[in-house]
Amino acid sequence: MAPRKAPNKTDESPETKQKQKNKRRKAPLTVKSSNRSKSSGIIKKSVFIFLISTIFILTFAIYVMLNSSKFIPLLGRFVTISVSTITLNPETLTHKNTRALIHLKVKNTSIIPIYLDNFVFDMKIGDYQPAKNLKAITNIKLDDTKELTVPIACNLDSITTRRALQKTIEKNAGKVIKKLLDSTPVSKEAYGDDIKAVSKIKGNANMHVRLFGYALKFSKPCDHN
Repeated sequence: MAPRKAPNKTDESPETKQKQKNKRRKAPLTVKSSNRSKSSGIIKKSVFIFLISTIFILTFAIYVMLNSSKFIPLLGRFVTISVSTITLNPETLTHKNTRALIHLKVKNTSIIPIYLDNFVFDMKIGDYQPAKNLKAITNIKLDDTKELTVPIACNLDSITTRRALQKTIEKNAGKVIKKLLDSTPVSKEAYGDDIKAVSKIKGNANMHVRLFGYALKFSKPCDHN
């Protein structure tokens, strides 16, 4: 029988084998280094964008703070305030002070929250002024596009209030007042009919907005004649 032929083997020197091993070792390192370079580039871009955004926001905030006297009062244009009703508690007309309840309709038409801090006002009934420089604390948050009815409770001088009501009746301009005086309240906390038609209110609603942790204050006049 003929002897079997041995399979052909490529002669590989020790140097060739060492080169192949080095290639196998270096290949994964090349991939890892490329991934690291990509991730480091993304991180650098993110940091750059963050720094630019922070600088822009801080610059804008400083500009607004320095010019707040010009810009902040303009926010008053986005707030509407009107008197809805004015009622008295008939049970307290003979007391030293008469309890009154004023309902304000307040609406914020801006896109940012506005905080109503207080309402300072003078009130007249007819030609008499039973209240001057009254301050009602509200502390109400006005969200955008929502109309709120804000109750303002206050005390009026009873002597001046009774004179004002009597003079209004004498002038035949107070049909609502007659109903008020003739009505019998259900309880001591009950209020009579609306006397908005014969009342005048002149006041200011003090508000503020919050910008980067700072309260920027402004006011909005509210006049009802």
